[in-house]
Amino acid sequence: MRAVQSVDMDRFRAALGDVGLHPNAIDGAVARLENLRKQQRIPGDVWVLPP
Repeated sequence: MRAVQSVDMDRFRAALGDVGLHPNAIDGAVARLENLRKQQRIPGDVWVLPP
């Protein structure tokens, strides 16, 4: 969680834009990161990898 808490949100948003993500996708990623920060834990379902 220290790594999650230490992310600079402006740099995170800029980096996602630099790789060409759509603004809606960027907003979603930022919202998910903010939610992880608020919960102060990473839910178990996040760790499930696709087949």
